[in-house]
Amino acid sequence: MRAKSSRGVMVGALILVALGVVLLLNNFYFLGGFNVFALSPLLLLLVGAVILLRGDILNGGGRNFGITRGSVESASLEVSAGAIDVSLRALTREGRLIAGQYAEDSRPQLIVDDAHAFLRLDRAATPFFAFADWEINLARDLPWDVYVSTSLGQADLD
Repeated sequence: MRAKSSRGVMVGALILVALGVVLLLNNFYFLGGFNVFALSPLLLLLVGAVILLRGDILNGGGRNFGITRGSVESASLEVSAGAIDVSLRALTREGRLIAGQYAEDSRPQLIVDDAHAFLRLDRAATPFFAFADWEINLARDLPWDVYVSTSLGQADLD
């Protein structure tokens, strides 16, 4: 898993500090006839730039998950990512069915029927502001049916 840089957090913090200074100076009438609300389009522009650069507003990334293999002999994976980038690879470690990084405060849906596992990762089941990339690693010694759909996101399947 790759770690996200904290540069976006620093930029966001500096923007908030600058906005706070402007509001404080305006509150004490040091800025004369300056209209603070004229900065609202700039604030929206900066929030959009942070989303583009970082990929998230509220959290710094996804959450790691792992599901043990158990007695599963075959599996199906359905990924509906929307605007999220998806990376799919083979696991290097034995004993796991699937592992990787998914959206914060969410887990993949797992249904086991006899010796077949059905896993579903759905963008609609994740928090609205969770834009972190999904990294999915599958057991390499298992037959998989993989269905991936995205709209704006990229799918890197290896």
